[in-house]
Amino acid sequence: MSEICKHGNSAPLDIIRSLPNYQAGTGRHKCAICAYELAKKNGTSPFPVEYEECLHGYSAPKHLIASLSENQGGIGRHKCVICAYHFAQVDLGSLKPDVVVDIEKIELMEDLPATEKAALVLARLGQGKFRQNLLTVESACRVTGLSNPSFLIASHIKPWRFCNNMERLDKNNGLMLSPHIDKLFDTGNISFSDDGSILHSTSAREALEKWSCDLQKNTGLFNERQRTYLAWHRTQYKDILES
Repeated sequence: MSEICKHGNSAPLDIIRSLPNYQAGTGRHKCAICAYELAKKNGTSPFPVEYEECLHGYSAPKHLIASLSENQGGIGRHKCVICAYHFAQVDLGSLKPDVVVDIEKIELMEDLPATEKAALVLARLGQGKFRQNLLTVESACRVTGLSNPSFLIASHIKPWRFCNNMERLDKNNGLMLSPHIDKLFDTGNISFSDDGSILHSTSAREALEKWSCDLQKNTGLFNERQRTYLAWHRTQYKDILES
């Protein structure tokens, strides 16, 4: 189980609870990732700390990296404790094969800076800056009204496989959706008009009614960039939406 801090980051609860106060830099901090960064920035650790940089451009205390268990890297031992916590929240073995392939492709992009690779990997997993930035635009699921970010998925409007790297990180190319709504949106069974009306396929209608979703609900207006991505989504899945 993870907990989200005021910065939009999250970390495993058992790790958060094990943090001594000095590791938060300015006192106990809900987010382990922020805590390590603050401790480094403020120099509040009571003993000399040596930092090691990972291939993604992040750094973490060597003694903490050395204490990582094998599975905390998600895809094996990882030099970076910050990346490790991100990956540990995702069981990569349960991801769709295309997601794993996309992550492997990102790692092989020699022309990209390490920090951009890290941002893309986290965005593909619905984490990192993409999710944080998206929350500033979309604070709740437009269909269910659920606003607890712990239970929402950062979903791309224009799917990852069709995007360039800029679109993959664009906060306007996303919606925060409840998991069951994300499933329908990802498969093109629902979409949204520019004025906020819910569009749906015949097969999705039954599911939405079973979930007590208000099909006549106006979900609110979208900004100009979102409307561009939604126009692409409606065109791409036109046949499904009209079925």
